[in-house]
Amino acid sequence: MRFASVYLIASIILAAWLPAPAADVQLYGVSKTRSYAQVSPGAAALFPTNAFTFAVFVVPTTLTSVTSSAYTKPGGTAQAMNRPPESLTFSAGAQYNTQALMDAEFPNGSYAFAMVVTSDLPVFNRSTSLSLTGDGYPNEPVIVNFAAMQNVDWTQPLTVQWNPFVGGDTQYDFIQLVITRANGSRLWASPDAGQTGALNGAATQVTIPANTLVPGESYKATLGFVNATVNFTGYAMGYPNAFNPSPIVPGVATYSSTTTFDITAPGSTPSLIITPGAGGSLNLFWNADIGRTYSLRSSPDLLIWTLVQDITADATSETVNITPPNGATTLFYRLFKP
Repeated sequence: MRFASVYLIASIILAAWLPAPAADVQLYGVSKTRSYAQVSPGAAALFPTNAFTFAVFVVPTTLTSVTSSAYTKPGGTAQAMNRPPESLTFSAGAQYNTQALMDAEFPNGSYAFAMVVTSDLPVFNRSTSLSLTGDGYPNEPVIVNFAAMQNVDWTQPLTVQWNPFVGGDTQYDFIQLVITRANGSRLWASPDAGQTGALNGAATQVTIPANTLVPGESYKATLGFVNATVNFTGYAMGYPNAFNPSPIVPGVATYSSTTTFDITAPGSTPSLIITPGAGGSLNLFWNADIGRTYSLRSSPDLLIWTLVQDITADATSETVNITPPNGATTLFYRLFKP
C-alpha cells in the first residue's frame, strides 16, 4: 500500500478543511509525493522503482453531483479524470522512477480543473486552477525506534517515534501513520485530519493500542508527511445571487514524503484441530500465545458466525470441549480475534 494514493491524500484533507457543504464538489487538488522505504535503523531510501507519484483529484458531494472531471497541466491540453466503480473520487495520475521524469511529464505550475455538474441549471460547467510550485517536499520520515518495530509485544501499547517534520506547521501540514495487513487491507491508522487525536506537522510520535496487532503476523506501516497549501477562494460553487451565496470549495496543493517499514509481532498463528469427544461432544484444540484472547465461533453455513465463548490463553495450547446443539447436522468452527 502506497500512502501516495490519491484517495488517501483526499480523505485526510477533507475532514480538516471543508467549510460549509457545497452543492456539487467537496474538494479538488493536485499532489506530488516521493516514497521511501526504511529497512534498518537510522535511514530511509527512495523506492528503487515508482518512487515519485503525481495525482490530481476531484471529490464530488454525491455520486451524481458531478458527471465528469478533467484537468489541464501547464502547457498541456485537457485530460479526463477517471472514477473507479467503488469510488466517489475522480482522479488521474502516474508513478515514475525519478523526480526528473515526473516533472518532465507533469511540471510545476498552474493546473486547471473543469467539472460538469448537475446543479444550478442552466450553468453546468465549473472551472478553476491550482498552483503547485516550489518543490516543497518534506524531509523523509525516519522511524527512530525502528528496532522496536521488529519485535513488538502485542499485549502492550506500541509507540512509534520519528524524526521531526522540518518546517511542519500546525495549521494545514499533516502527518498520518497507516498500518496494513499482508493482503493490503487497512488494520489501523492514526486519526484523519480534523478528528480528535489527528497528527499535525509538529507531531513526533503516535501510540497504537495494545492488542491491535496479531501475533505471528508482519505488517506494512507507512508514515506520511504532507505539506499542504489550501486555496479557499479559487472556486465558488453554485449559482450565486443575493439570496443564494455560493459556498467556497477548498482546493489543495500538496507535496508529500512517505516512508514504508515493517512491523512484526512475534507469536504463532493458531491452527484449530477438532476431534470427537465423549457422548457426542467435540474437543477443539489449538496452539496459543499466553495472554491472548481467542473468540471461538460456530456457523452452520460459513456466513453467519455465532459466539461460542471467548478464551484467554494461560498456556501454549488450549483445548475446549463442547456439545453441539440438538438437531445440528453441520457446524463449522473458527477462531476470531475478539
